[in-house]
Amino acid sequence: MKGSSKNSPLDLSPLGEIRARCEKKRIFITAMKEFKSCYCNMFLAVFFCSLFFACVPQKKIVYFQDKSSENKDTTHYSVPQKPDMKIYKKDILTVVVYTENPEALPGIGSSIDTKVVDNRPSYEKGFTVDDAGDLTLPLVGNVHAAGLTVDQVKQAIVQKYKVYIANPVVVVKKLSFKVSVLGEVTHPDIYYVNNESITLLEALSMAGDLTKYGSRTDVKVIRSINGKQEEFMVDLTDKNVLYSPLFYLMQDDVIYVRQLKSKRWADISPQVSIITSVISVTVAVATLLIVTSQK
Repeated sequence: MKGSSKNSPLDLSPLGEIRARCEKKRIFITAMKEFKSCYCNMFLAVFFCSLFFACVPQKKIVYFQDKSSENKDTTHYSVPQKPDMKIYKKDILTVVVYTENPEALPGIGSSIDTKVVDNRPSYEKGFTVDDAGDLTLPLVGNVHAAGLTVDQVKQAIVQKYKVYIANPVVVVKKLSFKVSVLGEVTHPDIYYVNNESITLLEALSMAGDLTKYGSRTDVKVIRSINGKQEEFMVDLTDKNVLYSPLFYLMQDDVIYVRQLKSKRWADISPQVSIITSVISVTVAVATLLIVTSQK
């Protein structure tokens, strides 16, 4: 006598085939419902995350707000003093001596009526302060400059040339005064300053202002003080920045604008859009198959 099979015999009757097909359809429909539910939950999560990271409070965007809730009187604030531009070793200066006989001072003399456009880079048309802190000028030789202001160096040069020229007119400008602007600004770069001073706001304007992803509340200023790099934080949304000691920049200052968290979401949003599009197409195809199979 043959042993009975452990597996139940297959029902090959038409009714059994119909039951099998209905069971497969039921399993498939259940799986697709779960898949659609998971997709909807993921879509909602992505949607709310995009709203959360994309929305930046107004108080973090507007410049120069009055954040002092108790005292609204600003008369006690003092306008920051414009710093004197000092000369340092390795600085590059342009020195022009105006005289009636500019041929007597080759490389430095000029006539007041003469206008010359010099497109050479600063290191070619200027005089470099050496390691001893001196400028070496034609005819008069060395003039000490390091540690002095631009006006003081100008007066020292005038005294030197008075020995050879009657009433010399001397113009001294610093060619190596520069600041660096980095981070979330429109045009990060090194900017050379033609004037004798520059403010933090002017430097940011030269860089095209902060981008929409730049943090207005966390602007870092890196400054060399007595041979050490010091870091300072500036809040552009607070009007107190207009009275801050950092309002005027110093030579070789570095400005760094921190990136907002919303920038990270903006970087991955294209990939998220592609993924959600693929899932949408998959769900649409699966739904079409379900509808077709039910007919």
